[in-house]
Amino acid sequence: MQLTKEHIQSVANPLISPNEHEAVFVRTQFNEESTLETQLFHIDLATDAVEQWTFGEAVSHVQWLRDGSAVSFLSKVEGRQQLFQVNQEGEQQLTFLEESVQHYVWQ
Repeated sequence: MQLTKEHIQSVANPLISPNEHEAVFVRTQFNEESTLETQLFHIDLATDAVEQWTFGEAVSHVQWLRDGSAVSFLSKVEGRQQLFQVNQEGEQQLTFLEESVQHYVWQ
């Protein structure tokens, strides 16, 4: 087998949910344009079912909400990082700021 860019990928930042029944992780790999793409994946720890949760710009600063109902992360919109939330029901943009969000902490 010849190793190609499609075979190169990285899985990082696994985070187990507060209920300990599910987890998320970030996967980075080359896309069709030969640029790196970083997306968020979800895994059900009871069934090992894996589902891709994001499909847009790269994600970073991934955190579970304290109640475990969703995961938050930063991703770029029109060149500026914004805060998002995602769960099995879908993704929602939480901030629409003129400046990029650099860091956030849930209280």
